[in-house]
Amino acid sequence: MARRCPMKKWRGIVLVLLAVAAFGAIVYAAVKESLSPEAQARYAQEEADTTQGRINHIVRSIEYIEDARVGLCYAYFEDWRGGNLIPSIANVPCEKIPPNVLERMK
Repeated sequence: MARRCPMKKWRGIVLVLLAVAAFGAIVYAAVKESLSPEAQARYAQEEADTTQGRINHIVRSIEYIEDARVGLCYAYFEDWRGGNLIPSIANVPCEKIPPNVLERMK
């Protein structure tokens, strides 16, 4: 008795998933194009507001730290992504940071 290829079993499933994804993309494009100009403008404004809100959150959450040992300044930011806390740090020019937001390490 000949053995069946294990990949054959999944080929049909993969093809169905690809077909569903393609259909979803077509429907999305058709719906987006069928929106009235007012609805498109409203959608664009909501997207811009969401983006601006995200930018405001990031800017307010940045901490500026000066390491007196080496004379360098850093911008530090933490954010939650997918249930994980993701830290980000970047070296920034000390003279560009307003003194009222700069934390100094001792």
